[in-house]
Amino acid sequence: MAKTIKFSTELTKLVKEGTKTATFRILDDKDLQTGDKVIFAERDGERVTEFGEGELLEVYTKAYKDLNRADWVGHEHYDDLLEVFKKFYGDSIDKEVLVKVVRFKINKFY
Repeated sequence: MAKTIKFSTELTKLVKEGTKTATFRILDDKDLQTGDKVIFAERDGERVTEFGEGELLEVYTKAYKDLNRADWVGHEHYDDLLEVFKKFYGDSIDKEVLVKVVRFKINKFY
């Protein structure tokens, strides 16, 4: 069974345009790994709609404080990514948190 990676409506648009080819994840409950076949889905509130399938090209973990320009390739820019993470994962997130960098390729859109 393929794993599912969900994106907000705003980020789904970037994925579909091809400008977003990477995502950062914390607390990876799916054990995402290089080579995984995945389903891509849009989350809009409680509604989840699948929009494509593909594969994970590269997956690695780094501390937030060690992320560099190369890690951001294919990812949208945020002035303060740490604040974005806190919004999703809570205020206990700090610069020591481990971030899973996931690079992906869409093979088929629905």
